[in-house]
Amino acid sequence: MAAASNTRYWIAGCTCCLIACVAVAGAVCAIVDREANRLRVRWEESGGLHFIVCASGPVVITHLMTPDKRSAELQEHLLIVDSAGRRLSKEEFDRLRWVDYLGTAVAPPHAGTAIRAVYFRANTAKQELAESS
Repeated sequence: MAAASNTRYWIAGCTCCLIACVAVAGAVCAIVDREANRLRVRWEESGGLHFIVCASGPVVITHLMTPDKRSAELQEHLLIVDSAGRRLSKEEFDRLRWVDYLGTAVAPPHAGTAIRAVYFRANTAKQELAESS
């Protein structure tokens, strides 16, 4: 009788451990997948920006933002279709019109300032448009 009880505890313990391992593995995979699909923005030595996405393209970039809430709309949206990414030259960057959160014109950020890109995944937008008709 005691052996059967111990066996049940052993099976229950192994089952709980297995469930916990599957949950942890799923969470790790989700984090790794999110990081792999994230758009990266890097400053180049020339003063321009390089936009890189490792997977799940195509991506369309529409705006740039800084942590202090300055933003600029790209005059021509950038389409990224592969892992080579796209570049925005220093000259193109300098031509952008930067505004604060009230819409007042402000000076552009200096090279090296943290920049975030506002973007959407073109394949997702296409699916949403196809479903809405």
